[in-house]
Amino acid sequence: MDWTYNATTFSSESFGGGQMSAGLFFLIAIILILLQLRTRKVRPVAIWIPLLILLPVTAATIVADYSGPGTLLLSVAGFAVGCAAGAAIASRMEMKVDDRGRILLKGSLVAVGIWVLVLGLKIFGRDVVRDLGIISLNDLSATVLALTLGMIMARRAYMTLKYFRLQKQAK
Repeated sequence: MDWTYNATTFSSESFGGGQMSAGLFFLIAIILILLQLRTRKVRPVAIWIPLLILLPVTAATIVADYSGPGTLLLSVAGFAVGCAAGAAIASRMEMKVDDRGRILLKGSLVAVGIWVLVLGLKIFGRDVVRDLGIISLNDLSATVLALTLGMIMARRAYMTLKYFRLQKQAK
C-alpha cells in the first residue's frame, strides 16, 4: 500500500479515495452500538485523553486548511453543533460511580441513535456537500474535525460534572 501523509490525513488509493461503503458503515455502526450499550468502567482522568489527542490535531488541521475567515466561521459553527450533539448524547447516557471512584457508563439507545446519526451525517453528508461544490474540501474537513472536537468536549464536560455531582451525593 502506498500511504501519504499531509499533516492531517492518511490516504490510500486502495480505499477508493477514502469513501466508505454503506455496508461497511453499518457494520462499524453495529459493532460500535454493541460496545456503547455495555457497561464499562472509566476513570475520571482517562475520559479526557481522547480530547487531549484530538485538540492539537484539530488545531493543526484548521491552521493548515485556513483559506480565509470562512474557514474559521465554519469551524466555530461545527464546534457549536458538535457541542450540542455531545450534550444531547451525554444527557441520555446512564452513569454511576462505583465504590472505587470509577465512572460506570452505559449508553442508552437514544444516545447511541443520536451518535450513529451524527456519524452517518459526517461520513455521507461530507460527500454530498463536496459534490455540490458549496464548500471547499479544506473548509469541510476543518468543520467536521471541529464538530468532532465539540462532541467529545461536551460529552466529557457533561460526564465530569455529573461525576462530581454523584460523588457529592455519595458523601
